[in-house]
Amino acid sequence: MKAATRTVRLDLTEPLRISRSVMASRDAVWLSVEHGDVTGHGEAVSSVYHGLDAATLRRRFADAARELGRYPDPAAALESLRAGELAGGATPPAVRAAVEAALLDLV
Repeated sequence: MKAATRTVRLDLTEPLRISRSVMASRDAVWLSVEHGDVTGHGEAVSSVYHGLDAATLRRRFADAARELGRYPDPAAALESLRAGELAGGATPPAVRAAVEAALLDLV
């Protein structure tokens, strides 16, 4: 399996105002995982509150992509992810969810 990322800027139609800030846009990092001739997709959106900017998300996806290379197929990687062996530990939930979405898309 191999993975790639793409960052896109999401401009909001109207700024989102909350108690601590105003947000007019956010960056989304799309994860694509290929196995054979099939591609699965996942996504995580940047979050100042959680300390996840686009660069951090891309770096975390790259770490997960290196781990994905040791699995023979998406089902095995998904099983490992659910057991906490892949993208576990201190990996932010948004990254684990994006990896899971991409693997589920493949399966």
